Amino acid sequence: DDFEVVLPTYSDRRSLGPDADDAPSVGIISRIVASPHFEALSGFMVILNSCLIGIEAEMFAQNGPDRIPSWVQIADNAFTIWFAVELVFRLGAIGRHICSSRQRGWILFDAFLVLSAFIDLIVTSATNSGSGSSLSTARII
Repeated sequence: DDFEVVLPTYSDRRSLGPDADDAPSVGIISRIVASPHFEALSGFMVILNSCLIGIEAEMFAQNGPDRIPSWVQIADNAFTIWFAVELVFRLGAIGRHICSSRQRGWILFDAFLVLSAFIDLIVTSATNSGSGSSLSTARII
């Protein structure tokens, strides 16, 4: 039996709501989010982040939590910022139609991931430890 996995795309303008182009700024954001370039960049960033998490997991397994280079934390922070900005753009594109959007589930999932990454960043900074928190470990899993 063949089956097809259909991933959500934000290029489907109907998912942005019927009044997506009401305000000029929302129209610009909607066009950015709906562009294939934005989709490609978003997908590329997910793949890069997955590679970084794999590298981080390998370093953690081989060297322990105290021997992870600082560039890994800097890269983690950069990805957290990117995904937060991406989420804000997507929320801005959907606007007040988030409750009726077909993308609501994915946006809530993205929001959960971004929020957990920010909590991890705060916990890691508060403990003044570059080794990451238990949330970092959970992200690897």
